[in-house]
Amino acid sequence: MKDGKEMKKNIYGIFILLIGSLTAFGPLTIFKVCAVQDKVIMKCHWTAMAELGIGCVVAVLALTIMFSKSHELSRGIYFSLLPIGLYIMAVPTFLIGVCGSRMMHCNMLTRPILIVLGLVLIGLSGLGLFFKKKG
Repeated sequence: MKDGKEMKKNIYGIFILLIGSLTAFGPLTIFKVCAVQDKVIMKCHWTAMAELGIGCVVAVLALTIMFSKSHELSRGIYFSLLPIGLYIMAVPTFLIGVCGSRMMHCNMLTRPILIVLGLVLIGLSGLGLFFKKKG
């Protein structure tokens, strides 16, 4: 049976893994960006490609949190996830962006969900840092 701290670490890791997976694959599947039509590639396509890479990094860091025995390593990962959460939000808003029309699917669904995912990642990382500091 795992102790309370180990279970808390795994719960945070699972939620962060979920955020990473949604960030990586959500814009390609669940909350899709615009499709490429007539060889015209929209800005939101490049946002999805960037988020794919970011989400994969978040997922790997989540697995490291879950399987690491090092207190310092986990703190370092939680700390590194704070700016990654900001980056998740920055890509669809001002670094790359999404399509210009407010009625496009990427503007109405993809961008807001990515912003929420970034905020949740920042919140979980902050909580992880706080509890690692206490315990």
